[in-house]
Amino acid sequence: MAAATKILAVVRAVIATRTVVDGRFRPCRVALAEVVEASGCPRRPVLRVLERLVREGWLALASDERVPAGQMGEVYGPKRRNPTYDVVRDFRLHRAHQARGRVTCRDKLWGTLRSVRRTTISNMTRLTGCAEDTCREYLLLLVAHGYVRQSGKDGREKIWALVRDAGARRPETTDHVDRGNA
Repeated sequence: MAAATKILAVVRAVIATRTVVDGRFRPCRVALAEVVEASGCPRRPVLRVLERLVREGWLALASDERVPAGQMGEVYGPKRRNPTYDVVRDFRLHRAHQARGRVTCRDKLWGTLRSVRRTTISNMTRLTGCAEDTCREYLLLLVAHGYVRQSGKDGREKIWALVRDAGARRPETTDHVDRGNA
């Protein structure tokens, strides 16, 4: 993933240097071979990044030529794609996804809950290192939003089960739960 992100950043920088003239955006055409040569990255990952930028609306496919392998510096093989793209939008407007600066207890709790599926509050406290009150409060919040439900008891402690998995990133919840009996 980090390598793909790095190639994306390099390709965006190469295209931005071609489209920004005197501080102003100028639409232009770029070919796969030009971007590969300017970036120094391998051909296939650059092609995948350019296809991704087309899907996201930054580029538009102008033409999709097939070039013999001999012209691409190779001896054997089928004709290689050399698509040409129109740069539609200014890459300076692109905002990279901002990763959270630090991992919170809620992130740890959500990740642990996704991996174990059924757990108790004391088990979550032991696995994550978060305070018991924090675990209890977050579980009640997840119950209120329908992600978790009580599924029995282990001695005197309630067992909580993940009912709705929202993915790797924890569900964003803005409200707070009054302290209750979890």
